[in-house]
Amino acid sequence: MRVRIRFSKRGPARYLSHSDTVRAWERSFRRARLPLAYSRGFSPGPQLRFGPPLPVGYEGLSEVMDADLDQSVPLELIKSRLGDALPPGLVLIDAEFIPVIKTSLMSAARAADYKTSISNPPPDLADRIAGFLEKDSVPLEIKRGKKVREIDARRAVIHLRQSTEDTLNMRLMLGHGAACRPEDIARALDLEVEQTQRLSVVYEFPATSK
Repeated sequence: MRVRIRFSKRGPARYLSHSDTVRAWERSFRRARLPLAYSRGFSPGPQLRFGPPLPVGYEGLSEVMDADLDQSVPLELIKSRLGDALPPGLVLIDAEFIPVIKTSLMSAARAADYKTSISNPPPDLADRIAGFLEKDSVPLEIKRGKKVREIDARRAVIHLRQSTEDTLNMRLMLGHGAACRPEDIARALDLEVEQTQRLSVVYEFPATSK
């Protein structure tokens, strides 16, 4: 059976890497005495499937994970036990049973909504945003570790607006060769990011799946 879990990742948990987050969930299932399924083979791994990894330092307000269980367990028992077993910063929001399908969360992710705080916002911020949105293309070189590549930052932005004096809200594409992060868009606007929250991820599943 498969359960889809919605959770938040804030406070101390935002400094966990993706692999650390996976391990934290595996330990939580163990502490909760829930029958988490494991892959077969020489090195069995927990059957946990996540959406797009959250960069270290980001807060996630509505993250999603699918977990496979070896045995049938009442949903309310899963919620109560996991809720008590999670480490500080990881909070279970909701859970539901879903059909076991081939479409993964990663392959179904299309975009993500972010709220980004800006350090020392300039007085012409609104004009910078408008100028960015008016352009057909904004080439931008981004570096992730040792890898450097060039993307079209304008193509990656679906929505972008100034919500408060020092806050931007944006929806960015995921995948399709245009994926970038809020700090990349901020750099294109000559801004410095203070903190970012991922509000949600937009998923598109086949009509028969969830």
